[in-house]
Amino acid sequence: MSEQDEIERLRRLREQQIGARDPTAKARRHYEIVGNRPRPTFSLVEEIKLLPAKVTWVFYGAVIGLIAGIAIGLVVDMMFKFGCAGYLAIFLMLWGGIVGRILGKARDSGREDWQ
Repeated sequence: MSEQDEIERLRRLREQQIGARDPTAKARRHYEIVGNRPRPTFSLVEEIKLLPAKVTWVFYGAVIGLIAGIAIGLVVDMMFKFGCAGYLAIFLMLWGGIVGRILGKARDSGREDWQ
């Protein structure tokens, strides 16, 4: 065995000993493992599913009320030329929100017997 091989062997042995004494080696290994894990992606549908039924049903009721308010308001305005078609649309939007709130409260009441 040549002197160069012996120096290389001692260098590797020293690096192994220093690596064994390194207090951050375990933490670095942990961060490498954790860093390679897949991260959850953001999904709006999943976030909406996490909301309580009171909130989601109010939202759905308001959207249905908005659509019904616009549609019926336009029909009333076209057919009868009333100036109150905008008020009717606002009323239907509020009505949809109120009905959504009532249904959401019933859904969150603890009775899970209806889908």
